[in-house]
Amino acid sequence: MGNGCNGLIVALFCDDFDTDSLPEKLYLDDDSVSEGSLESSIKTRDIQTRDTSLPSLISPKKYEDYEASEVTCQTTFKSFGTEYTDDNKQGRNDNSVALVSCGKKRKERLSKLKILVKGINDAVSENRCPCKGTLTRIFDTVDHDETEYHDDEVDSGLAVALCHLLDLVLKKNDQKHLDKKLQLICTSLELIHRCCNIQCEESFENIGNELVDLLIRVIDVCLSISHEQRETSGTTTGKAIRIFGYFAAVKNAHTHMLENTKILDGIVKIILFSRESDSRVDAVWTVSNLAFTNAGRDAILAHPDLLKALFNFKGKKHQFRTEVAAVLLNLTVSSSNQESLIDCRPFLPTLVRLMSTGSDEARSRAAGAFRNLSTNNFLIPKLTSFADGIIIDTLINGISSHMDDRKTCCRATATLKNFVRETNAEAMANHTGLLAIFTAIITESNNPEAATSASVALKKITWEINHPSKSHQTMLNFLKMTNNMIDEDGYNLLLSELFLIQASKEENQIVLANRPGVFESMASLTFSNNVQTRSNGVKILRLLVKKEENHNRLVQNKAFILAANNIIRRKGAENQESQAQLLEVLSILSTRKENKELLANNKMLLEAMSNYVMSDQKYREHAFLS
Repeated sequence: MGNGCNGLIVALFCDDFDTDSLPEKLYLDDDSVSEGSLESSIKTRDIQTRDTSLPSLISPKKYEDYEASEVTCQTTFKSFGTEYTDDNKQGRNDNSVALVSCGKKRKERLSKLKILVKGINDAVSENRCPCKGTLTRIFDTVDHDETEYHDDEVDSGLAVALCHLLDLVLKKNDQKHLDKKLQLICTSLELIHRCCNIQCEESFENIGNELVDLLIRVIDVCLSISHEQRETSGTTTGKAIRIFGYFAAVKNAHTHMLENTKILDGIVKIILFSRESDSRVDAVWTVSNLAFTNAGRDAILAHPDLLKALFNFKGKKHQFRTEVAAVLLNLTVSSSNQESLIDCRPFLPTLVRLMSTGSDEARSRAAGAFRNLSTNNFLIPKLTSFADGIIIDTLINGISSHMDDRKTCCRATATLKNFVRETNAEAMANHTGLLAIFTAIITESNNPEAATSASVALKKITWEINHPSKSHQTMLNFLKMTNNMIDEDGYNLLLSELFLIQASKEENQIVLANRPGVFESMASLTFSNNVQTRSNGVKILRLLVKKEENHNRLVQNKAFILAANNIIRRKGAENQESQAQLLEVLSILSTRKENKELLANNKMLLEAMSNYVMSDQKYREHAFLS
């Protein structure tokens, strides 16, 4: 049997051989392969470190919210308890039979693959080129979506054999149907390399450098091919470049890929000159995989034409832009590259464009790139001042329009938070819509991570802007307005913290007590259902009473009397500390005769204080003194 099979397989590689007469037993059984044309059978490899159909490796170094999508291939077996029924026993038997059948089928398939590999190797050794029909049958063998089967194809040596076959076909480039043969071989190789990462590493160790050089030659051939063969050549370049992407995602292959300078040259050619849009997308995806390491980022930035090719969106599909956004996100991870990227003229406009008009994923990635850049303090002035603040406007609009997009919202908010510095807090506070978008994120986004960033940003601005800053009135008006508009426990707590920050600065204390509506907003916080909010409200009063100029204003203010009455009348141990602090405030105010009379004539306050009973002698003393 062996000799007969070998003879038939060698005959397959003669161009005049009739493949229709080939016995089916030399190939996979019909129930073992998927049906369909070449075009409909093009599948996408799923790599564990990206959550898209065309994956690239995103380093988590600069952003913590990235979520890797784990893809595992496991056989699930039903577990049974200690009591076994006949039905359960039958189910276990069925599973066992299926497992044995699967293993047997895979073993038989591997044996057939080895026969096929031997036939290919024998034909190559005799300098025989395959006919188109033979290559189609090889393609049919590997056209499936079973990772384990692709693993077997690597183990059998099929990838090595096809690599040598590709070398032979390229040497005989004057043969009939060259374009179709290159397409079938490259597509088969691409399908095989949808194996697991371990097998992909093994394949690269066996043929990686040789195959990469051959695929570069394939790209050159396809880009120079005739108009009639345009569709075929486009598919071929796409498959060649996707194999580059698979290798770029493999650790042991990554360095070797970067050392081959012709790879980036080939990628640029495909981006600029390929007639197939999917090929251009795959080329950019490969670049994003190469940008996973610092060495890869350096190589990409050092190439004279690659960034220019990436920034050319004319006539490109949305998927192309989405993958460009992934490249830019990866490039901005390294702080050593960030300044040179910003100095590259189209870089920031491209990010703004992706953030404004890209797909959901492109927008999220562009926001992530901005966040990476915002961690570099040296670059913040350039980013915030670029094109009259267009980056800030773009981030605000991106959040406002896509509040339900978790990644975009988190990354854009974190960027704006990072932008706030001591030197620019006043300008940031005056930027149209910035304070409002922070408030909207906190109250409307239902996104805890983004809300935390927005809260921190507001606290930073509140800390930096004080009287007599030109922006101080803007800041106080904003706090007063949101207090009047929003009645939520969570936001009221934040508002009490912001007012407390303001009150802690001596230069603000007189302004806070006398600005119309501001003191009333602060006093209203003592009516909150939240204990900490009420406590902060009392702490604000203690700080304001330090300024003697505020005493008359406080005792004559109805809001203050109502707040004091509310705090004193509250029951429960959790209120005792705030009550004691408030009584200290009243005691201080009572030191002046005119204030003492005003307080003594307030029946509501006197009634509350007379009913106030507390076990701690210190607290009773304050009540007595008041």
